[in-house]
Amino acid sequence: MTARLPSPYSNYAYAVLTSQALRAPDAVAVTQPGRGDVTYAELDARVNQRAYALASAGVQPGTRVAALLSDPMAIIELYLAQAKLGAVTAAMNPYWPDDVLAAVSETSGCQAFVYDTGTAEAVSRVRSRLPQIGNWMHIGGPADGALDLDALTANAPSDPPVLGAAAEDPLALFYTSGTTGLPKAVVYTHASATAVAQIWLDIPRSPGGAFATGPIIWGVGFAVIAGPALYGAMRLVLAPAFGPAELLQLAASQRVTHISVIPSFFAQLFSDEGHRDADLSSLEVIMLGAEPLLPSLLERIRARLPQAAVYSY
Repeated sequence: MTARLPSPYSNYAYAVLTSQALRAPDAVAVTQPGRGDVTYAELDARVNQRAYALASAGVQPGTRVAALLSDPMAIIELYLAQAKLGAVTAAMNPYWPDDVLAAVSETSGCQAFVYDTGTAEAVSRVRSRLPQIGNWMHIGGPADGALDLDALTANAPSDPPVLGAAAEDPLALFYTSGTTGLPKAVVYTHASATAVAQIWLDIPRSPGGAFATGPIIWGVGFAVIAGPALYGAMRLVLAPAFGPAELLQLAASQRVTHISVIPSFFAQLFSDEGHRDADLSSLEVIMLGAEPLLPSLLERIRARLPQAAVYSY
Protein backbone atom coordinates (compact mmCIF):
# COMPACT_ATOMS: atom_id res chain seq x y z
CA MET A 1 0.00 0.00 0.00
CA THR A 2 1.32 3.41 -0.90
CA ALA A 3 0.37 6.87 0.26
CA ARG A 4 -0.65 8.54 -2.99
CA LEU A 5 -4.06 10.06 -2.35
CA PRO A 6 -4.82 13.76 -2.83
CA SER A 7 -7.29 13.50 0.06
CA PRO A 8 -8.42 10.57 2.21
CA TYR A 9 -12.01 11.57 1.41
CA SER A 10 -11.42 10.46 -2.18
CA ASN A 11 -11.26 6.88 -0.88
CA TYR A 12 -14.78 5.45 -0.75
CA ALA A 13 -14.44 3.65 2.59
CA TYR A 14 -12.92 6.69 4.26
CA ALA A 15 -15.69 8.95 2.95
CA VAL A 16 -18.51 6.55 3.80
CA LEU A 17 -17.32 5.16 7.13
CA THR A 18 -14.18 6.66 8.65
CA SER A 19 -15.36 10.25 8.39
CA GLN A 20 -18.46 9.32 10.41
CA ALA A 21 -16.36 7.39 12.93
CA LEU A 22 -14.24 10.49 13.49
CA ARG A 23 -17.27 12.77 13.78
CA ALA A 24 -19.54 10.61 15.95
CA PRO A 25 -17.66 7.50 17.09
CA ASP A 26 -20.29 6.37 19.59
CA ALA A 27 -23.26 6.65 17.21
CA VAL A 28 -24.73 3.30 16.19
CA ALA A 29 -23.80 2.40 12.62
CA VAL A 30 -25.41 -1.03 12.28
CA THR A 31 -28.09 -2.90 14.16
CA GLN A 32 -28.65 -6.59 13.56
CA PRO A 33 -31.78 -7.70 15.41
CA GLY A 34 -30.75 -10.45 17.79
CA ARG A 35 -27.04 -9.64 17.39
CA GLY A 36 -26.86 -6.15 18.85
CA ASP A 37 -25.49 -2.77 17.80
CA VAL A 38 -22.15 -1.77 16.29
CA THR A 39 -20.96 1.81 16.61
CA TYR A 40 -19.21 3.73 13.86
CA ALA A 41 -15.91 3.54 15.76
CA GLU A 42 -16.28 -0.21 16.27
CA LEU A 43 -17.16 -0.81 12.64
CA ASP A 44 -14.28 1.31 11.40
CA ALA A 45 -11.82 -0.56 13.63
CA ARG A 46 -13.17 -3.89 12.43
CA VAL A 47 -12.87 -2.82 8.79
CA ASN A 48 -9.26 -1.78 9.46
CA GLN A 49 -8.55 -5.22 10.88
CA ARG A 50 -10.10 -6.85 7.83
CA ALA A 51 -7.90 -4.72 5.57
CA TYR A 52 -4.74 -5.81 7.37
CA ALA A 53 -5.93 -9.44 7.29
CA LEU A 54 -6.48 -9.26 3.54
CA ALA A 55 -3.05 -7.71 3.05
CA SER A 56 -1.43 -10.48 5.10
CA ALA A 57 -3.26 -13.00 2.89
CA GLY A 58 -1.62 -11.48 -0.20
CA VAL A 59 -4.31 -9.07 -1.39
CA GLN A 60 -2.76 -5.85 -2.71
CA PRO A 61 -3.99 -2.60 -4.28
CA GLY A 62 -5.48 -3.49 -7.64
CA THR A 63 -6.01 -7.17 -6.82
CA ARG A 64 -9.38 -8.36 -8.06
CA VAL A 65 -11.15 -10.41 -5.40
CA ALA A 66 -14.34 -12.37 -6.06
CA ALA A 67 -16.72 -12.14 -3.09
CA LEU A 68 -19.52 -14.66 -2.63
CA LEU A 69 -21.08 -13.90 0.74
CA SER A 70 -24.38 -14.56 2.48
CA ASP A 71 -23.83 -12.64 5.74
CA PRO A 72 -24.64 -8.93 5.27
CA MET A 73 -22.29 -7.86 8.08
CA ALA A 74 -19.45 -9.74 6.42
CA ILE A 75 -20.31 -7.95 3.18
CA ILE A 76 -20.07 -4.52 4.81
CA GLU A 77 -16.76 -5.33 6.48
CA LEU A 78 -15.18 -6.95 3.43
CA TYR A 79 -16.30 -4.44 0.81
CA LEU A 80 -15.13 -1.48 2.91
CA ALA A 81 -11.88 -3.20 3.91
CA GLN A 82 -11.06 -3.89 0.28
CA ALA A 83 -11.90 -0.30 -0.56
CA LYS A 84 -9.38 0.91 2.03
CA LEU A 85 -6.82 -1.58 0.82
CA GLY A 86 -7.34 -0.60 -2.81
CA ALA A 87 -8.44 -4.06 -3.94
CA VAL A 88 -11.28 -4.43 -6.45
CA THR A 89 -14.35 -6.37 -5.29
CA ALA A 90 -16.08 -8.56 -7.85
CA ALA A 91 -19.49 -9.07 -6.26
CA MET A 92 -20.74 -12.58 -7.01
CA ASN A 93 -24.43 -13.41 -6.57
CA PRO A 94 -25.26 -16.48 -4.44
CA TYR A 95 -28.47 -16.96 -6.44
CA TRP A 96 -26.59 -17.62 -9.67
CA PRO A 97 -26.60 -21.19 -11.00
CA ASP A 98 -23.26 -22.98 -10.79
CA ASP A 99 -22.51 -22.55 -14.49
CA VAL A 100 -23.07 -18.79 -14.28
CA LEU A 101 -21.00 -18.48 -11.09
CA ALA A 102 -18.12 -20.40 -12.66
CA ALA A 103 -18.26 -18.48 -15.94
CA VAL A 104 -18.46 -15.03 -14.34
CA SER A 105 -15.68 -15.89 -11.89
CA GLU A 106 -13.51 -17.08 -14.77
CA THR A 107 -14.03 -13.94 -16.87
CA SER A 108 -13.71 -11.51 -13.95
CA GLY A 109 -9.94 -11.59 -13.88
CA CYS A 110 -9.95 -12.34 -10.15
CA GLN A 111 -6.87 -13.80 -8.49
CA ALA A 112 -8.53 -14.35 -5.10
CA PHE A 113 -11.92 -15.53 -3.84
CA VAL A 114 -13.63 -14.84 -0.48
CA TYR A 115 -16.66 -16.84 0.63
CA ASP A 116 -18.45 -17.64 3.87
CA THR A 117 -20.19 -20.57 5.52
CA GLY A 118 -23.49 -19.83 3.81
CA THR A 119 -21.94 -20.07 0.34
CA ALA A 120 -19.39 -22.82 1.01
CA GLU A 121 -21.46 -25.50 -0.71
CA ALA A 122 -21.70 -23.48 -3.93
CA VAL A 123 -17.94 -22.84 -3.85
CA SER A 124 -17.24 -26.55 -3.41
CA ARG A 125 -19.17 -27.28 -6.61
CA VAL A 126 -17.34 -24.76 -8.81
CA ARG A 127 -13.89 -24.54 -7.28
CA SER A 128 -12.32 -27.19 -9.51
CA ARG A 129 -13.44 -25.15 -12.53
CA LEU A 130 -11.48 -22.09 -11.39
CA PRO A 131 -7.79 -23.04 -11.50
CA GLN A 132 -6.83 -19.39 -12.04
CA ILE A 133 -7.91 -18.55 -8.49
CA GLY A 134 -4.78 -19.01 -6.41
CA ASN A 135 -5.99 -17.55 -3.13
CA TRP A 136 -9.11 -18.83 -1.36
CA MET A 137 -10.27 -17.16 1.85
CA HIS A 138 -13.12 -18.15 4.15
CA ILE A 139 -15.18 -16.09 6.61
CA GLY A 140 -16.82 -18.04 9.41
CA GLY A 141 -14.00 -20.19 10.75
CA PRO A 142 -11.53 -22.71 9.33
CA ALA A 143 -12.31 -24.35 5.98
CA ASP A 144 -10.40 -26.93 3.98
CA GLY A 145 -8.17 -25.42 1.34
CA ALA A 146 -8.81 -21.81 2.38
CA LEU A 147 -7.21 -19.23 4.62
CA ASP A 148 -9.18 -18.49 7.78
CA LEU A 149 -9.84 -14.77 7.29
CA ASP A 150 -11.48 -14.48 10.71
CA ALA A 151 -8.35 -15.76 12.44
CA LEU A 152 -6.19 -13.35 10.46
CA THR A 153 -8.59 -10.53 11.35
CA ALA A 154 -8.56 -11.32 15.07
CA ASN A 155 -4.78 -10.95 15.18
CA ALA A 156 -4.64 -7.81 13.02
CA PRO A 157 -4.19 -4.24 14.28
CA SER A 158 -7.15 -1.87 14.27
CA ASP A 159 -5.29 1.36 13.50
CA PRO A 160 -5.95 2.93 10.09
CA PRO A 161 -4.14 1.29 7.17
CA VAL A 162 -2.53 3.27 4.38
CA LEU A 163 -5.28 3.85 1.82
CA GLY A 164 -4.47 2.11 -1.45
CA ALA A 165 -6.87 3.59 -3.99
CA ALA A 166 -9.17 6.55 -4.56
CA ALA A 167 -11.00 8.81 -7.00
CA GLU A 168 -11.16 7.17 -10.45
CA ASP A 169 -9.46 3.96 -9.33
CA PRO A 170 -11.78 0.96 -9.71
CA LEU A 171 -13.63 0.00 -6.55
CA ALA A 172 -15.92 -2.84 -7.54
CA LEU A 173 -17.44 -4.89 -10.31
CA PHE A 174 -21.20 -5.11 -9.88
CA TYR A 175 -23.07 -7.30 -12.32
CA THR A 176 -26.15 -6.94 -14.50
CA SER A 177 -29.02 -9.41 -14.22
CA GLY A 178 -27.88 -11.47 -17.18
CA THR A 179 -31.15 -11.41 -19.11
CA THR A 180 -29.24 -11.24 -22.42
CA GLY A 181 -26.49 -13.76 -21.67
CA LEU A 182 -24.01 -13.87 -18.84
CA PRO A 183 -24.19 -11.10 -16.23
CA LYS A 184 -21.92 -8.28 -17.33
CA ALA A 185 -19.59 -6.30 -15.08
CA VAL A 186 -20.34 -2.65 -14.38
CA VAL A 187 -17.25 -0.91 -13.01
CA TYR A 188 -17.78 1.39 -10.05
CA THR A 189 -14.92 3.69 -9.13
CA HIS A 190 -14.33 5.24 -5.72
CA ALA A 191 -15.66 8.51 -7.14
CA SER A 192 -18.78 7.08 -8.77
CA ALA A 193 -19.72 4.99 -5.73
CA THR A 194 -19.28 8.02 -3.49
CA ALA A 195 -21.50 10.02 -5.86
CA VAL A 196 -24.22 7.39 -5.43
CA ALA A 197 -23.94 7.81 -1.66
CA GLN A 198 -24.01 11.60 -1.94
CA ILE A 199 -27.35 11.54 -3.75
CA TRP A 200 -28.85 10.69 -0.38
CA LEU A 201 -27.72 13.99 1.05
CA ASP A 202 -30.81 15.43 -0.63
CA ILE A 203 -33.05 12.96 1.22
CA PRO A 204 -34.48 14.27 4.52
CA ARG A 205 -32.87 12.66 7.56
CA SER A 206 -33.69 13.29 11.19
CA PRO A 207 -31.30 12.67 14.10
CA GLY A 208 -31.43 9.02 15.00
CA GLY A 209 -32.76 7.96 11.61
CA ALA A 210 -32.88 4.23 11.01
CA PHE A 211 -32.70 2.65 7.56
CA ALA A 212 -34.01 -0.91 7.38
CA THR A 213 -33.10 -3.41 4.70
CA GLY A 214 -32.73 -7.11 4.14
CA PRO A 215 -29.66 -9.09 3.04
CA ILE A 216 -27.47 -6.93 0.79
CA ILE A 217 -26.05 -9.99 -0.94
CA TRP A 218 -26.45 -8.79 -4.52
CA GLY A 219 -23.40 -6.55 -4.90
CA VAL A 220 -24.94 -3.28 -5.99
CA GLY A 221 -27.35 -3.48 -3.04
CA PHE A 222 -24.43 -2.46 -0.90
CA ALA A 223 -23.65 0.58 -3.04
CA VAL A 224 -27.22 1.86 -3.25
CA ILE A 225 -28.41 1.02 0.28
CA ALA A 226 -25.72 0.30 2.88
CA GLY A 227 -23.15 2.78 1.61
CA PRO A 228 -25.56 5.74 1.40
CA ALA A 229 -27.05 4.96 4.81
CA LEU A 230 -23.61 5.00 6.43
CA TYR A 231 -22.57 8.08 4.47
CA GLY A 232 -25.67 9.83 5.77
CA ALA A 233 -24.73 8.91 9.37
CA MET A 234 -27.85 6.80 9.77
CA ARG A 235 -28.36 3.59 11.70
CA LEU A 236 -28.50 0.70 9.25
CA VAL A 237 -30.88 -2.02 10.43
CA LEU A 238 -29.87 -5.31 8.78
CA ALA A 239 -32.59 -7.95 8.84
CA PRO A 240 -32.00 -11.57 7.77
CA ALA A 241 -35.03 -11.17 5.51
CA PHE A 242 -37.00 -8.11 4.51
CA GLY A 243 -40.54 -8.38 3.26
CA PRO A 244 -43.81 -6.77 4.33
CA ALA A 245 -44.01 -8.95 7.44
CA GLU A 246 -40.51 -7.95 8.53
CA LEU A 247 -41.29 -4.27 7.94
CA LEU A 248 -44.32 -4.43 10.20
CA GLN A 249 -42.18 -5.91 12.97
CA LEU A 250 -39.08 -3.76 12.51
CA ALA A 251 -40.92 -0.47 12.10
CA ALA A 252 -42.30 -0.83 15.61
CA SER A 253 -39.31 -2.43 17.36
CA GLN A 254 -36.53 -0.42 15.68
CA ARG A 255 -38.44 2.81 14.91
CA VAL A 256 -37.48 2.58 11.25
CA THR A 257 -37.53 5.93 9.45
CA HIS A 258 -36.31 5.02 5.93
CA ILE A 259 -36.81 2.14 3.54
CA SER A 260 -35.90 1.53 -0.11
CA VAL A 261 -38.00 -1.11 -1.88
CA ILE A 262 -39.66 -1.93 -5.18
CA PRO A 263 -43.27 -0.74 -5.66
CA SER A 264 -44.65 -4.29 -5.62
CA PHE A 265 -43.44 -4.49 -2.00
CA PHE A 266 -46.36 -2.22 -1.10
CA ALA A 267 -48.77 -4.09 -3.34
CA GLN A 268 -47.96 -7.17 -1.29
CA LEU A 269 -48.14 -5.25 1.99
CA PHE A 270 -51.61 -3.89 1.21
CA SER A 271 -52.90 -7.32 0.17
CA ASP A 272 -52.88 -8.36 3.83
CA GLU A 273 -55.20 -6.56 6.23
CA GLY A 274 -52.60 -6.97 8.99
CA HIS A 275 -50.94 -3.71 8.00
CA ARG A 276 -53.96 -1.68 9.14
CA ASP A 277 -53.25 -2.20 12.84
CA ALA A 278 -49.46 -1.96 12.57
CA ASP A 279 -47.59 1.07 13.89
CA LEU A 280 -45.85 2.57 10.86
CA SER A 281 -45.77 6.10 12.23
CA SER A 282 -41.96 6.19 12.39
CA LEU A 283 -41.57 5.99 8.60
CA GLU A 284 -40.39 9.31 7.18
CA VAL A 285 -38.98 8.41 3.75
CA ILE A 286 -39.95 5.74 1.22
CA MET A 287 -37.64 5.23 -1.75
CA LEU A 288 -39.04 3.24 -4.67
CA GLY A 289 -37.22 1.96 -7.73
CA ALA A 290 -36.56 -0.79 -10.27
CA GLU A 291 -40.23 -1.05 -11.32
CA PRO A 292 -42.88 1.30 -12.70
CA LEU A 293 -44.92 3.01 -9.99
CA LEU A 294 -48.60 3.03 -10.82
CA PRO A 295 -50.49 6.18 -9.77
CA SER A 296 -53.11 4.06 -8.02
CA LEU A 297 -50.47 2.39 -5.85
CA LEU A 298 -48.85 5.73 -5.06
CA GLU A 299 -52.23 7.00 -3.87
CA ARG A 300 -52.61 4.02 -1.56
CA ILE A 301 -49.12 4.54 -0.13
CA ARG A 302 -49.83 8.21 0.56
CA ALA A 303 -53.19 7.43 2.11
CA ARG A 304 -51.71 4.80 4.47
CA LEU A 305 -48.51 6.73 5.25
CA PRO A 306 -49.36 10.44 4.94
CA GLN A 307 -46.36 11.45 7.05
CA ALA A 308 -43.81 9.81 4.72
CA ALA A 309 -42.16 11.47 1.71
CA VAL A 310 -42.09 9.21 -1.35
CA TYR A 311 -39.21 9.22 -3.83
CA SER A 312 -39.25 7.20 -7.04
CA TYR A 313 -36.06 6.69 -9.03
